[in-house]
Amino acid sequence: MRTNYIRQLTIFNPNDYKNLEISIVGCGSVGSFTTLALAKMGMKNFSLWDFDKVKNHNLPNQFFMEKHINSDKTKALINLVHSFTSDVKLKNKGKLTKDSIIISDVVILTTDTMASRKLAYEKSKLISRYLIDARMGGQVMVIYTVDLKNPEQVKDYEKTLHSDKEAEDIKCTERSIIYNVLGIGSMICNQLKKQLNKETYPFMLSLDYHNLILLKQ
Repeated sequence: MRTNYIRQLTIFNPNDYKNLEISIVGCGSVGSFTTLALAKMGMKNFSLWDFDKVKNHNLPNQFFMEKHINSDKTKALINLVHSFTSDVKLKNKGKLTKDSIIISDVVILTTDTMASRKLAYEKSKLISRYLIDARMGGQVMVIYTVDLKNPEQVKDYEKTLHSDKEAEDIKCTERSIIYNVLGIGSMICNQLKKQLNKETYPFMLSLDYHNLILLKQ
């Protein structure tokens, strides 16, 4: 049975983008929920990039089940998304390396390090049209939404690509909690919807759940 999107069509019509290719770089907490949400919005074509396996400490904040422990995150995510919506094409791309090339219309970065973000950006910036870079630490999230054909946005984004040494050092017990993961996933979907529908969107979004502060520019 084909999915019926009648209740969202005036907000977002997935039939307009049925050939759109989306790369998810990082299939952990944010990447796993974002992939599911985009698939439920009607996106049909995904390339999944990740080298890691599911561990027991991933279960509270990532879209995986106990049976997936020790499975590749990409393979587990493909299985899970297909259990919710079967007419989605998900390619398992594995680990992103210096020899990789990301060929897709949209790149969504949800990795753990700045080094991996820089690598994904370099491997996609000449081919892809849109980039969304989601960064998370504990109860804080930041999203950069970039039109890669817009020189000013690209210039502003490149200024944010600092080194991992400059990144905030967060305690292991404060790195991730589910409500921040779900929140950032929903924001990514909304930002992509705005990009594709040619709506105005903020270049930067930041939300601090602890202090309930929302910033945008």
